[in-house]
Amino acid sequence: MEYSDSIPDTFPNEIIPPDEIVRDATPEEVITISSGNFARVVRISQIAIKIYSPQAKSHHDLEKRIYERIGIHPFILQYFGETPADSIVGRGLMFEYHHLGNLAFNIEYIKPLPSTSGTNSWPFEATEAIRYTHSRGIIHGDIGLHNFLVADRHNLVLADFGGSSIDGSPCLVMASIRYIAPSYMENMTGNPTVKHDLFALGTVLYEISAGRPLNYSFTDYQIRELFMQRNFPFANTDIFGVADVVEKCWMEEYNNAEEVVDDLIAISASLK
Repeated sequence: MEYSDSIPDTFPNEIIPPDEIVRDATPEEVITISSGNFARVVRISQIAIKIYSPQAKSHHDLEKRIYERIGIHPFILQYFGETPADSIVGRGLMFEYHHLGNLAFNIEYIKPLPSTSGTNSWPFEATEAIRYTHSRGIIHGDIGLHNFLVADRHNLVLADFGGSSIDGSPCLVMASIRYIAPSYMENMTGNPTVKHDLFALGTVLYEISAGRPLNYSFTDYQIRELFMQRNFPFANTDIFGVADVVEKCWMEEYNNAEEVVDDLIAISASLK
């Protein structure tokens, strides 16, 4: 008999619909993953369930609408729908569970890094997720390492649209300081724009290619002051060769994510 250490293309949970798994679950099968001010996340088998607090119903409705708009994309967290009405966890949103967690947790620890070439690289996956999101009329508004999950095959999937803007609706969240464009800091009225999402992408690409968070030894105030002066950091390590792309994101020179994708593909071709 032959054995393989590769990850299978199908899993047992694909045979049983997620809503049936959740509906039939016992209390012992419900495992809490995280808990915050507005929502908590639990796991039942290989299904993650996001349960908003009663006062955050608008976030639930918004995220449901956005994931239904997005549909299926290889670099965006897979959405399975709402929990059954009679489920043990109550009303929630069901997603594919990724046991490795988010990129903020893994950026300094996961080894080896994914392929550094073309469309199999973390920079491309992160950018393509944002490109597709924007193409569906959605501004994420909280792009950062914490909202990219690492899948079993070590590819990235973008998550958490609970505060995003769709078709110009108000954005209900704000990114952490190192992902906020200076132009938005100067006038924080209205929604973040495509360029503001791309600024945050620039920080993500910097962190991915440096293999660590940006200026982790600085306070938020210090980072804000540096950003307001357009004094952006230089990475001694640039694993993916994306320094020029990062700078263009930070200087808000890109008009859309398609231009970022094109530059990443050109960089990959030049390295072959």
